[in-house]
Amino acid sequence: MEKVLMQEEPNPSASLIDRTIKMRKETEARKVVLAWGLLNVSMAGMIYTEMTGKLISSYYNVTYWPLWYIELALASLFSLNALFDFWRYFKYTVAPTSLVVSPGQQTLLGLKTAGSPDSTSPSSSPTFWNYSRSVGDYAQTLKKFQYQLACRSQAPCANKDEADLSSKQAAEEVWARVTMNRQLLDHMDSWTAKFRNWINETILVPLVQEIESVSTQMRRMGCPELQIGEASITSLKQAALVKAPLIPTLNTIVQYLDLTPNQEYLFERIKELSQGGCMSSFRWNRGGDFKGRKWDTDLPTDSAIIMHVFCTYLDSRLPPHPKYPDGKTFTSQHFVQTPNKPDITNENVFCIYQSAINSPHYELIYQRHVYNLPKGRNNMFHTLLMFLYIIKTKESGMLGRVNLGLSGVNILWIFGE
Repeated sequence: MEKVLMQEEPNPSASLIDRTIKMRKETEARKVVLAWGLLNVSMAGMIYTEMTGKLISSYYNVTYWPLWYIELALASLFSLNALFDFWRYFKYTVAPTSLVVSPGQQTLLGLKTAGSPDSTSPSSSPTFWNYSRSVGDYAQTLKKFQYQLACRSQAPCANKDEADLSSKQAAEEVWARVTMNRQLLDHMDSWTAKFRNWINETILVPLVQEIESVSTQMRRMGCPELQIGEASITSLKQAALVKAPLIPTLNTIVQYLDLTPNQEYLFERIKELSQGGCMSSFRWNRGGDFKGRKWDTDLPTDSAIIMHVFCTYLDSRLPPHPKYPDGKTFTSQHFVQTPNKPDITNENVFCIYQSAINSPHYELIYQRHVYNLPKGRNNMFHTLLMFLYIIKTKESGMLGRVNLGLSGVNILWIFGE
């Protein structure tokens, strides 16, 4: 499907994120220029000491008269460098990037009055088939941004910092096998937030809208017994075959719902996850309460739901393959769930492996290597991010014959430059 590129108004969330990132960069730059400034001052001081005491001339008994001018030039150079470094440090300290939140950004972040309407743009409500989105389409979805990193450990607060440090170090060791640029890990929180928004706005929100539209069509056609969320998945599959000419999107919807027999819970949970902009109700190792009943393991976890809809979405974007007549081209090649196991000896295997169901845990298999990121709330998101990062950096942005960049699925924008 051809994409229509539309020029959008400057978005307050995008500028807020940009300024936040710029503040972090300035903090790091301030430390660097201070270190260079002190180094240059030290070098200049050493040379000035030599010029006044003539230590080298005395020690080596050298009377070479241009030596004094060479030392003067070096001392002047280091002094100028020190002045420039201290000026930059002063600039970063006295006039840092401002993070003043404008009224529009207050609304965006949920800081204003409950009656404030959510801002929308024409491109934020596409049809269910209009999957490819621009970067600007996702920026406005931060209006209900509530993403926070969960504590990785259930240990007492006194041990929290130690547990977080240990988890971070473990993640760094895994990522170091993919990229030697450890500074990229500083962007992990930003990548995760953008990825969660991408899933929400690209998959969940359009899916819920299309389900409600199809349910309305079913009622108008005199088939109230086929309401999505009430009818069984078997009945919906049969209806998708019979009513394909009238409701062509039903077959695609069924693929997203083919996860659990409890269709009522699944649809209600997808609706809950689609609200809040950044999947704020997401619970990695469980789901939501339903009809006064606490979640139990007979229902899918939120991680299982998000992984399923992500794989199903990419199934719809990859071209049909004769080996996979069910249409699950991506799922069959790139997702393995226990008790099945991936063939690690096969160099061509590139997949996400769910090694545990409750509590869910995911690993990445690539070129005979197993990348096992720390368990917990962000394990699934970080494993998928590593999967996408490898595609971006080692596979030229291509997943088979499909481009995941701007001219294709358009998901790699979450990594920025």
